[in-house]
Amino acid sequence: MVDGATAGVAEIVTRQKLQPHRRDDRKLVADSVSALRKVRQCLDRLGPEGKGALREIDYFLSPLVSARWLHQQFPNDSLAPKIAGLAAGFEDRSLYQRTLFIYTRPSLAINAVLAELGQGLNATLSRLKTGPGAKGGRKPAFARHLMILSLVRAWNSIGRKISTGPKSEFVRFVEAVLVSIGWSGRGIPDAVADAVKDWRNRAQKKVR
Repeated sequence: MVDGATAGVAEIVTRQKLQPHRRDDRKLVADSVSALRKVRQCLDRLGPEGKGALREIDYFLSPLVSARWLHQQFPNDSLAPKIAGLAAGFEDRSLYQRTLFIYTRPSLAINAVLAELGQGLNATLSRLKTGPGAKGGRKPAFARHLMILSLVRAWNSIGRKISTGPKSEFVRFVEAVLVSIGWSGRGIPDAVADAVKDWRNRAQKKVR
């Protein structure tokens, strides 16, 4: 059972190491923001024929945007859908109005959609820059936590009592396994307590 737990955690950790790093994610999102900006700049430079050809996008874009969104983006435009006093379900019957607006104002509609996407990606980039772990520092012992969870399940499956006290046989068992694998023995009692709490919370959620 211990061999199985070790192999399972090793596979998860290996898959994690193959994932892009946070700094790579930041660069990719920042590149996406820049690419959107370039798209908007290119579309702004279109001549009359190019802008006319943009009308073909109405077929694809009309089902994606709501009448409420178009109204909020262009409240003073006479072609924008009017939503005041309309009954529920209007969105389902407003496709013609949305299509008419996008067909008539393709550049405005596309630019507004791209601007919204840019804001969303900028928010994503901000989260990557300021979210948990963004400034480096000590990272959570995720692999060790998974390993202890596996040992909790193994210990429980053979009918042994799971405890986390200072004289706990289970804590000594976990410590022996982790040290034999090569992990430091420092902080293991607290790590076991956290994993056991996590395991019990998961079990309660399954019961609900």
